[in-house]
Amino acid sequence: MKKISLVLLATLALAAGGFAVWNGSVYPSLGLSGFAKNDYQAAWETAAKGFCASSRLACEGPLPAATFRPMEFSDGAQVWGVARARTYDNRERLAWISLAWSSGAKRWRRAELLVLAGDSDEMYFTPTFPSQTSRAALSLSRLMREAARRVQEYRDWPAK
Repeated sequence: MKKISLVLLATLALAAGGFAVWNGSVYPSLGLSGFAKNDYQAAWETAAKGFCASSRLACEGPLPAATFRPMEFSDGAQVWGVARARTYDNRERLAWISLAWSSGAKRWRRAELLVLAGDSDEMYFTPTFPSQTSRAALSLSRLMREAARRVQEYRDWPAK
């Protein structure tokens, strides 16, 4: 029984470590390593297209353009903006895309990507209040859906 517990614990530790490495280093710079700091608009558009494609959305472009801001006291920079997208049934969606310049790695990295007011957000505006276990299950399912979306974007790279 001890051996089985140790094997399960080791497997869980490897899975958690792999999940952390994937989300901390592999995914954030996926496809963005070829862009210089001044190529922020192209890097932003690449990240937006990849995110929209993996979220089953058709990217229509930025609204009106991504905002670039260099850091005042370091070599870092940020770029952010909203991308207009469409669902398969032609409903409009907006996606928030935020990138940060990694001065150590000399490349852009995804900071935050999310669909603003997507279909799954409607459950937060229902008149009933979920229990604590329902909230925990909802949070875990959203985390796992986001992890699956990131893997899908990685598998489909380069984004079209």
